[in-house]
Amino acid sequence: MSRTWESQNKVRPGVYINTFASKQSQLANPERGVVSLPLELNWGKEREMIEITSADVNNLFDRLGYNITDDELILIKETLKRSKTLLLYRVNSGEKATKKYGANLTATAVYGGTRGNDIAVEVLTDVDNSGKFIVKTYIDTKLVDEQNAGKVEELKANKFVTFSGTGALAAATLTKLSGGTNTAVVAENYSSFLVEVEKRAREINTIGYIGVDSAIKALFKVFIKRMREEEQCKMQAVLENYPEADYEGIISIKNGVIISGGRQVSASECVAYVAGATAGANVNESLTYSAYDGAIDVSTILTGREIADELKKGNVVFVRDGNLVKIEQDINTLTTFTDEKAKTFRKNRVVRVLDGFNRDVKRIYNDFFIGKVDNDESGRNALRNEILKLAKFYESIGAIQNFSSEDIKVKKGTDKDSAVVVSAIQPTDSVEKIYINVEVL
Repeated sequence: MSRTWESQNKVRPGVYINTFASKQSQLANPERGVVSLPLELNWGKEREMIEITSADVNNLFDRLGYNITDDELILIKETLKRSKTLLLYRVNSGEKATKKYGANLTATAVYGGTRGNDIAVEVLTDVDNSGKFIVKTYIDTKLVDEQNAGKVEELKANKFVTFSGTGALAAATLTKLSGGTNTAVVAENYSSFLVEVEKRAREINTIGYIGVDSAIKALFKVFIKRMREEEQCKMQAVLENYPEADYEGIISIKNGVIISGGRQVSASECVAYVAGATAGANVNESLTYSAYDGAIDVSTILTGREIADELKKGNVVFVRDGNLVKIEQDINTLTTFTDEKAKTFRKNRVVRVLDGFNRDVKRIYNDFFIGKVDNDESGRNALRNEILKLAKFYESIGAIQNFSSEDIKVKKGTDKDSAVVVSAIQPTDSVEKIYINVEVL
């Protein structure tokens, strides 16, 4: 069953892909691994994206106020077990802790939040009687900054506090700052996060919400559906217990796990791990029966019948397999199947193939064709040849199968500067081919 665009009226230059099932099925992106999460934190930049790579995990103290081994950063640790890059958004803000030392010096935390209350400053008289003082900044018992100065104006801000005031310094005992608070998070904060996600949507593979508020879950679904269907930005969202989403762009987590050390990770907290694992999964990889790194048990054990019921609902379920905890099946929440979205669309591996093809066709067109190649027979043949190479690469890594060069056609579009790519792709995890129409303008 082949279909074409009912209208070819896009305004912005780019590639537009419409994906639907045929009596045959599907595709994925080799360059994956980017996840974005809005997290409530005690320290750090507020309401802006912070890029953290897997290589950064042991150097987060200066930016986030904690080490990766601290429980306060457990969600970041879980996310980066499988992903390459986390675009972290501190969804909350707070009041900055502060303290006055002597008559002239005031120290104020660089960021709002309760972590500022763990910062302490002391002012010591220099032993050489030079008239200078030693000003030390600590977090807990860790010395994070030390300066020599005679006047307040000579002090420089460090990564944790700023200094203000004028005049001579005076000795002061080690005392903590106070007044640092975390503000409550409201739905508007998550809307602001999604605005930032949209700005970088073409590089993000998954997002997630660490929470249980049904209204915010619904907000994420509306956003993901718009991104996938209107903006052609193919990402997925991971949410806790939200099978009613009934959409291939939403993954729902049913239960939690227990990780090494006995710490329970709730279903909503497991969103972090699954979002990272989904982003990091290759286009030729399924997470079905994949072990949860570092987990030693499930928090809620389900019977075989209960597991089957949850899978039918569209939930991802963690199960115990000997000493390991595994993902029972790598599925999304799609449970209403149609001619356009057959049952195979519930498999996340299939979705990754389709999403990857979408991204890669756009990359090829944007990098090598838009504004560079004429929309004539020669230009369209050149575009077709590049897409053929892409499909053959996908086949070589086992992402698709049964590919034929006849599965790719490039036709002239309605407008003189548009073309339509008609593709039929069969993902390895599918028994059918899926037709993909791509309109390039």
